[in-house]
Amino acid sequence: MGLVTLATWKAYAKKADGDATLEALYQTFVDSAEQIVKDYLGYNPASQTYTSQTYYGSGTSSLTLKAKPITAIASITVNGVSKTVGDYTIDGERITNKYGEIFGRSDIIVITYTAGLSAGDTRLGLVILTCMDIASLLSQNAGDNIGVSSVTMDGGASRTFVNYNDFRKQLARLASLRLARLP
Repeated sequence: MGLVTLATWKAYAKKADGDATLEALYQTFVDSAEQIVKDYLGYNPASQTYTSQTYYGSGTSSLTLKAKPITAIASITVNGVSKTVGDYTIDGERITNKYGEIFGRSDIIVITYTAGLSAGDTRLGLVILTCMDIASLLSQNAGDNIGVSSVTMDGGASRTFVNYNDFRKQLARLASLRLARLP
């Protein structure tokens, strides 16, 4: 995805520059966090153009695409016939024909569109913050602290650890950006 640079995450997590092994490990945390966010959302949140994406008719005048928010539609063809892009409205990840024309269940729709969050969109900042939080939690999994609830040491002192593998709290911030999948 490339939403978070290693330098930005290291500054956020207060990680010092290290040797190549540490740098590779840090990059793994960042890459893994971005993949966790992408899997949760159901798409890559970075703005990009989806060229010649094939969809199948839904039996309604709306079609749910595979990324959001859709910012532009470049072209639509249905069963090889070009359609007028201006005949469609955009709502999140859904396009709807303004005139009620139905996407038949046997229709093959090919769409080129742009979707995702662009620089300057405050929601992108929230995605980036969530990625950095998750990368930080992944880095805390080191040192046998994974899933241990407490440890009692010699002398009666105790230490409590938290399981950092549950990212629901961090991902909940992004719930409004998830794809809405209808049954």
